[in-house]
Amino acid sequence: RAIRQTGASTNKASYNGAQMYLKRSALLGGDSNLDAELRPEEWALLRAEAEQWDGLKAERQLQAKQAAIRAREARARAEAATSKAAVLAVAHAEAEAAVAQAE
Repeated sequence: RAIRQTGASTNKASYNGAQMYLKRSALLGGDSNLDAELRPEEWALLRAEAEQWDGLKAERQLQAKQAAIRAREARARAEAATSKAAVLAVAHAEAEAAVAQAE
């Protein structure tokens, strides 16, 4: 019977502890805030890792933008070279036609 009473008081204490946990969690804005308070070192590491990934993501986005700009510029140069080659081909054909007519 003594064991039973001890078990009952343990259950009651456990229940009160759970209530306190939920109240504290609600006051702190949710379980994640409570976890951050209870395990600050782990959360600091997670935050640092998230910041590192954000930095890498920003760097990759910048690289992608620069690659798109370089590709656009390369297409413009290729188009200009094609246009210039077409103009030269037309001029060469006209010159050959003029020479052929002169003969």
